[in-house]
Amino acid sequence: MIKMNQLVGTADTAITVIQSIFSNNTDNLNESFDGLQRTIENFESISTELDSLMITMSASRYKISSILTNINSITGNLKESNEKITSDSD
Repeated sequence: MIKMNQLVGTADTAITVIQSIFSNNTDNLNESFDGLQRTIENFESISTELDSLMITMSASRYKISSILTNINSITGNLKESNEKITSDSD
């Protein structure tokens, strides 16, 4: 009977220690989960902003390409005109 009482006492002490550990760490766990939630929300926000930036850059890339094509056409026309002007003046 004494061993049974010691075993129950040891089990009770172990349960008390485990409860103490979990009750003390509950705040830390909640803070950790809150931190993880904020981190995930930040990643979602950054992802949305990057998507928007990529769309803007894609549209800008088309505009820049079009501008460069026009500049190339203008300089080609100037070159041809210059060749005609200089050959006509001879």
